[in-house]
Amino acid sequence: MSLNRRLNRQNKKPGKRIRKPINWAKLKKEFKFVPYLWLGTFIIFVVVSYFAINNQNSIRQKVAGNPKITKAKIIDIDDQRHRVHTATYEFSEKGEKYSGTTFHGYDGSIGDSICVKFSSEDPDYSFYCEDSQNENVFDDVFLFSLKMLGLSVGFIILIIASTILWRYLKGE
Repeated sequence: MSLNRRLNRQNKKPGKRIRKPINWAKLKKEFKFVPYLWLGTFIIFVVVSYFAINNQNSIRQKVAGNPKITKAKIIDIDDQRHRVHTATYEFSEKGEKYSGTTFHGYDGSIGDSICVKFSSEDPDYSFYCEDSQNENVFDDVFLFSLKMLGLSVGFIILIIASTILWRYLKGE
């Protein structure tokens, strides 16, 4: 008598249910893409972080050439995208209004007055005075990407473990 037939007969008996053993070869085959997913996730984190840091550092360098300092007013605080609250500020130079956004978190409220550095040649390039330190690739790109990869690996392991447990309990 075949194994499937024996299992079917035993499952029909009330009170007795035998589960099929987990087919690890099949699971391994189904989840062999996971390391590629981790690598792709890491590369995406590195690329996005690198361009964000590079953009912020280039603004700092443009302002450093001929900086001016002024007071700006917070006109909006964005807490929808991140857990970090970024603020949009507005300032005037020679009768024209300019605006910018803080690079990192801002723990204030709308209407606050903050210090802003801007380029005297092109006031469109400005940043919050507390964001003046340049960021480096190793700490702010590579290590940040490794932290995000760790979180995504943990999440994926949780999904895989849940899938295996679900299949085991269903008897697949």
